[in-house]
Amino acid sequence: MDVTLQLLTIIVFILLAVLLVIFIIIGLKLIETIDSTNNLLDDLEKKSKSLDGLFETVEHVGDSLSIVTDKFVDGALGTIKRLFNRRKNKKEEDFEDE
Repeated sequence: MDVTLQLLTIIVFILLAVLLVIFIIIGLKLIETIDSTNNLLDDLEKKSKSLDGLFETVEHVGDSLSIVTDKFVDGALGTIKRLFNRRKNKKEEDFEDE
């Protein structure tokens, strides 16, 4: 009985040592993966910052086009309103003349 207890204790210690080695290997792989991810994110951030100027330019062009379009629409609506007001006034004058 003493021998089997010692044998089981040795087997448990060996299995614990193997488990410890596996956890160390997994930890090292995890550290490598995190480092690789950090490098990838740094590269992505660098490339993103290089495009900031382009996005700002596109935003300014969009704002300018929006302003021009708004002015054009306002002018067209004003012209249409004037035309309808002239026709309305002309019809009222014709109605009053009769």
